[in-house]
This record gives sequence, C-alpha cells and structure tokens, in this order.
Amino acid sequence: MPKETAGKATRDKIRAKVQTKVQTKVQTKVQTTVRTNIRVLVDMGNTRLKWSYYEPNRQQISPMQAIAYAEHTPIQTFRQFLQTLQQNHPSTDQLSLVLVLVHVLGDSTQQAIDQICKTQNIHLLPVHSTQSIQYNIHLAYQNAAHYGADRFVGLLAAHHYYPKQWCLVVDCGTAITVDLIDPQGQHQGGLILAGLSLCQQRLLDKAQGLSHIRTMTQQTAIPTANIFADNTQAGIINGCLYSTVATITSVYDACLQAPWQLSSDQLVAVICGGDAAQLHPLLQRPFVLQADLLMLGLGWVAQQQGTSFKQSS
Repeated sequence: MPKETAGKATRDKIRAKVQTKVQTKVQTKVQTTVRTNIRVLVDMGNTRLKWSYYEPNRQQISPMQAIAYAEHTPIQTFRQFLQTLQQNHPSTDQLSLVLVLVHVLGDSTQQAIDQICKTQNIHLLPVHSTQSIQYNIHLAYQNAAHYGADRFVGLLAAHHYYPKQWCLVVDCGTAITVDLIDPQGQHQGGLILAGLSLCQQRLLDKAQGLSHIRTMTQQTAIPTANIFADNTQAGIINGCLYSTVATITSVYDACLQAPWQLSSDQLVAVICGGDAAQLHPLLQRPFVLQADLLMLGLGWVAQQQGTSFKQSS
C-alpha cells in the first residue's frame, strides 16, 4: 500500500476514534443533564399530596398538582405518586428522583417515607422546622420541633420573596394557620383555627337534627349579597366561611395597631392553601393570593442545596 494511502487510512481511523469519543462524551453529558435536571417538590398535608417539578437548568417550578388521599392512607398515596412519576418517566435517564419534602404527618410517616426512598434509590431532602436557624428564620416557639414544618416553609417563602417587609402568612388547609414575621426573620407567633371543611363537618357532627346532611359539599366563594342562606347546608357553609373571613381580617387589622402599628405599605399579607381562592375575594384587605406558596418555599430550599430557581410564568 502506498505511503500516502496508508497515512490517509491511519488519519481516518484516528478521526473516527476521536469522533466516537466526542459522540460518547456528548451523549453522556446530555444523559447526565437530563438525569439531574428535574427535582420534585412535595408537600404532604392532612388530606392531599401536592407536588411540582423543579427544573434548575430552566430555573422554573411547574404548576402545582395534587392527589387527595380519599380512602387511601398518606403512605399508600405516596407510593401511588412515585409509581406515577416512574410511569411518566420510564427511562431512568429522564428523571433523577430527588424529593424535597415537607409534611405534617408525624415520625412514623417519616420513617416509612425514608424506607421507601431508600429502597427505590431516591434522594430525599426532608424539611423540618428545626432547620429554621439555618435559613435565618427565628421561630417564636420555645420548641421549634412543635412548629409545623409546612408553616415554616410558608414563612421561609414569604420572608425570601418579600424581603425587608413584614409578612402575614395565612395558610388555608384542613387547619388555617396565621403567622407574622418581621423583616429580620423574627417570627412573632401565630394562631390556628379550623379550616372551612373541618368547621362545617364538626358543626354537622355535633348539632342535633342534622343527620339528613351527612357531608358537606364545598362550593365556590359565595357573593356577599347571598350571605343569608335559604337552607341549612348553605347556612352552615356561609356561617363557617364568613366567620373565617372575619377572623383573618381582624388579625390583619390587629397588625396595624399596637404593639406593631404597621402601615399597609410595611405589611405584605399572603394567603395560600387549598381554600385560599375561595376566601380571597371576601377578605376586603390587600392580600396576595399565592396558592403555591409552599412550593416556592421548597424551591428556595432546593436553591440552598446548590441550585438556582425562579417561579415559572
């Protein structure tokens, strides 16, 4: 074989080998990028599991989704949730399961979640209220472990997204929690009251002569003009709705008085949670409706773990 032909063959062989290496490197990089691009933010409440996809490279959080526990236990629902994720992402190269998780369901649930994640090789980042100092939140509770982790995440989100402001955070779930935090991250304390469904159902359970109404059907927000109902079920719904509205607005007004004496410019009031959209139009105060506030808080936790994030538009 002539020297020129032999040299060309050698060069072609080297070029092919280099191209193969480059192609393999690019494929590996793409697979790694896809595999590490998605995190899952999870909030396990008393009645629903809520989640959002968190994509650090795109710097976005997807719209929040939810599954009601219904007749299932929270752990059964959690397993179903993981199964759904795996079905949506059948290739392991498409989803690296890193769960940033907050829940209010106790130690036994946490132990079960830990075991499930360990078995399925899922990286779990649980968020606890005892981590508050790490995020520059100083809880008013003497024992931080007694403060709900979900409430802590809400405070964290409000404090981060409304810097240099006093924040009143109202989370409307099974229970309604109201908390106040100052611009330095000092929690002023909070209060807890029954959520709309719990308020309505407890009234049914305790009242005599209402056995014909077994369960309440949630309605959309009822206009003020219809405050006086013409049937028992609507009367209970309206009563619980407007008593809750009165409590929330009175707490807001209290923040404008002693000892805080805040102006409306100093105070940002945020309402979140499953019933927030129903209550918000009736408050007649400048509340910001942010139903997915806890997802934003979990996203901030994810950022602190070394990634960047912004809310999707």
